[in-house]
Amino acid sequence: MRFSVANVHDPVDTGAIENPDATRQEKIENQRVSEVSPTASPFYPLETPMKLLTHLGIALFAGLFALGGLAATQDINGVKVEDSASVAGNTLQLNGAGTRVKIFFKVYVAALYLGQKTHVPDEVTSQSGPKRLSVTMVRDVGAEVMSEALTKGIEDNQGKAALTKFATDLTRMEQIFADQKKLMTGDNFLIDWIPGSGTVITVKGKVQGEPFKDADFYAALMSVWLGASPVDDRLKTALLGGQ
Repeated sequence: MRFSVANVHDPVDTGAIENPDATRQEKIENQRVSEVSPTASPFYPLETPMKLLTHLGIALFAGLFALGGLAATQDINGVKVEDSASVAGNTLQLNGAGTRVKIFFKVYVAALYLGQKTHVPDEVTSQSGPKRLSVTMVRDVGAEVMSEALTKGIEDNQGKAALTKFATDLTRMEQIFADQKKLMTGDNFLIDWIPGSGTVITVKGKVQGEPFKDADFYAALMSVWLGASPVDDRLKTALLGGQ
């Protein structure tokens, strides 16, 4: 009887026979590994997908934080109003801001800054620290018109006797605005109260002479916006933190 040598001495090499299903699965796994390869990520090196999620979360939080910082400035009729102001080395908080409207015309945006927020007009002048009223024009106005409006506002709230009492200060204030000729859209003036100094008026970034020493004059000026007969009722409400 003759036997085939190949049947006895040629053992089958099972590793040499390719399993189609196994090969396909291996390719799929290799592709998955390649897709999550650390070098493909902008956060390389990362060891696990969980770390990728962690970094994405941090990036999202940082983005939200940055947006929160932008919210510190609000826009009112094209005027950027900051939520704080520095006066005489003190950081003041925005108490309120709004727009002066005469008939149908928007004239200026005013913002009131205080050391402590309040909704009560008398507390604005009674607070001991620095204070600021910032006025930014949204319409061109003759400087003398603004000066006359302030004088009339004092008379409406303090009475005619105030015109005599503050005659010297009113004359000087009128001259400050007369020197400006005209207040253009975007021009700004500040009325600051600084303890130990007085009322400081700044127009277009330039301090206008020496402070007005009389504290009562500052209170009279504030009554133009916050008095019983304010120049604009809605603006008064806005400056006191209302809507």
